[in-house]
Amino acid sequence: MNPLKFLAALPQPVKTFYILFFIVFVVTFVSVPLGARDVTRWASGALGLVAILLGLSMLTNLNGSATAMSKYLKESKPMGVDYSGSFVASPAYARFFGGFFAFVGGMFVFTSLNSSEMWGS
Repeated sequence: MNPLKFLAALPQPVKTFYILFFIVFVVTFVSVPLGARDVTRWASGALGLVAILLGLSMLTNLNGSATAMSKYLKESKPMGVDYSGSFVASPAYARFFGGFFAFVGGMFVFTSLNSSEMWGS
């Protein structure tokens, strides 16, 4: 599965949310071994916020994003597997995945905002 072709197949703003998610993920991933606690905390909160936006876009099928994702999965046959008859390649699954993604993003934001070091405890 080619990530650039995948991004090209998605509509806006989902395409932008995926790019932002990757950028913020890299910043978060790099900040952890560097020991930059404040950067890690805010970057993980930003990661959660982008995950919420991406998840809600998929959940609501914004601009046909869930449909486009399932269509790409059917046509691309990632790792040589034909998902065309599978529930995984349906818009309903993409919407379910989007809802779960938004929920996990909310947990990232909640944890980031409620960390004890942020409030001086």
